[in-house]
Amino acid sequence: MECPLCNGLCVLEESCTSCGALLSDMGKVMDYEDDYSAYLDIDTQKQNDGDRTSFEKGLCYHLFFCRKCGMDLTAAIEEVEGS
Repeated sequence: MECPLCNGLCVLEESCTSCGALLSDMGKVMDYEDDYSAYLDIDTQKQNDGDRTSFEKGLCYHLFFCRKCGMDLTAAIEEVEGS
């Protein structure tokens, strides 16, 4: 399973619920955990993402940020079968 956002297979265009501006995908939430998180295996990271079922359900949590008003949110992205 692979995350379509992490692998550039699609782009999520979602509007900010606060101001209506387009949200920016800032990547996996776990990449912000510490200095080395971005270099860890994704399946290993899922063991510490706060969702005990993210590996089984094929979810990848992404941080989205509004550059206009500063609001941020976390969204679970469904992974797809890899090629």
